[in-house]
Amino acid sequence: MSACTAAEHKILMYNKTKELFSAHENYMLLSIKRVKSTQLKDVKAEIGSKVKFLIAKNKIMKKALEDLDAKKYANLISMLHGNVIVAFFGNADPRTILDASKHNMRKALAVPGDIAPNDVIIPAGPTGLGPEKINIFQAAKIVTKINKGKIDLANDHKLLSGGDIVSISNARLLTMLNILPFEFGLDIIKIFESDEVYDKKLLQITEEDVTSILQEAIGIVAAISLGSSTSTEASVPFEIRNAFADIVKISLATGFSIQEFNH
Repeated sequence: MSACTAAEHKILMYNKTKELFSAHENYMLLSIKRVKSTQLKDVKAEIGSKVKFLIAKNKIMKKALEDLDAKKYANLISMLHGNVIVAFFGNADPRTILDASKHNMRKALAVPGDIAPNDVIIPAGPTGLGPEKINIFQAAKIVTKINKGKIDLANDHKLLSGGDIVSISNARLLTMLNILPFEFGLDIIKIFESDEVYDKKLLQITEEDVTSILQEAIGIVAAISLGSSTSTEASVPFEIRNAFADIVKISLATGFSIQEFNH
């Protein structure tokens, strides 16, 4: 069977887009900027068949979604720019995609024009470079010293802060030092689950975080209730404990023995 033409492939992806969105309410938009094909392959292998991926040109996806239901998908359509794909997770836990993405990150060189996703610190110590390169460090305002004919950095130096744009000189210096400052992988942009739209930060909340937040909230409600002499379900245990303590104090002060306290 011969390979399909470019026009036929566009029609195929257009139909596939409509088919997947018609069949699934739960999906997420992911950035694959600087993600290698082997990374995506490894993520797919880890997740398995429970998640379906749509990899199509943004223009084709936009057209298919506009024809399917422009109003319903308006939010998603506005986000279809750059290197993005869609993952349909159905009834699976969306955290499986987040976890698989984390497991398949790769370190990468800094490229001019990149937006630094994190701070970049050049550590103090030997660089292995000769003194002829010292002007590059001086231009970056990095304190150096010559040790046994090689350049050493006197202190740790913060070259970039998260959010900074990597300059040509930044990229050159990091490459020269063989520093791979960034990690790249599938990055979740938005999650669409039924009628809810949320960020990946919600996926990073653990059960322990939820328990801690609930305990703190219950404590606050109880404190307010006790302070205002208003009983609530949260304050009752504290009221019983306080009443019990008062009875014990009275018993001890008066010498009156209560049988239950003697067991």
